[in-house]
Amino acid sequence: MRKELRYILAAACFILLTLLGCSLGQNKNTDMPQLDDTQPAPDEIEEVEEIKQKLHFSSADDAIKYMNDSKDCQLYAQGILHKMAEDSLDYCQRLLNSEYEYFIIVDKQDMRVKLYDRYGQLKKSYKCACGKNFGNKRQKGDCRTPEGFFQAGSVKNSTNWHYTDENGKRSEKPGQYGPRFFRVVTPKFNSTGIHGTDAPWTVGQRRSHGCIRLTNESILELVEYVTKGMPVIILPSLKDKEVNDRENNPLYEEKTENDTIINKEEERHTDTDTIKVAPDSINN
Repeated sequence: MRKELRYILAAACFILLTLLGCSLGQNKNTDMPQLDDTQPAPDEIEEVEEIKQKLHFSSADDAIKYMNDSKDCQLYAQGILHKMAEDSLDYCQRLLNSEYEYFIIVDKQDMRVKLYDRYGQLKKSYKCACGKNFGNKRQKGDCRTPEGFFQAGSVKNSTNWHYTDENGKRSEKPGQYGPRFFRVVTPKFNSTGIHGTDAPWTVGQRRSHGCIRLTNESILELVEYVTKGMPVIILPSLKDKEVNDRENNPLYEEKTENDTIINKEEERHTDTDTIKVAPDSINN
């Protein structure tokens, strides 16, 4: 009887110790700081599948004929792709090969992010901020917004993201990237994205370190149309083209000494649907 009693007491102690250990473990986990898995990784490489080029056009007339012969000819006629074929046949061909429902144009001349449907019809237009330094992005930290034909990365919830400056100092409070962020997938630089901001008064100016900023209301609306892999075209302004020409040609006649605008808006042009592109000034 005593032997059986010892077995029962030992079993009871074992059960009590097990329950106590589980309880302590749960409390310990509760007290531990929660890891923020939405922390941005500037060097993170996000890959997208390239748009397959099944259609090839030898001239703008060939591309326009393809659109005119399409069952969607009237939709194409109301959009910008006819004009784009004349200004940049390469960009037009890529868009005609795209199977995505929408594409985005970031226009650094108008300081606008424009959403188009696959036929080139304008659906949305948002005021934006971009890199405070002029010219195409050449190296990390140059505060320039890259120019060319790119694709969108996946949309991420950036509500709890903290900004980290060039010296590695992390902001105390989150919110610098607004509620949503999606990367502009470029072949050389991984840190450029389109996102919201906690400084809406900067939107419309050359103020960022290279990213494209929208108001939080605008980014929440835009991401409803964004699909990973969809085309994103970033066009240079006239001033960006001047800087690119000067840097690509050492004999180029310099017209200005200052390539940076802070708290000053660049001259605007009212033709918001201009798709004029200087291919030799853009590195893809």
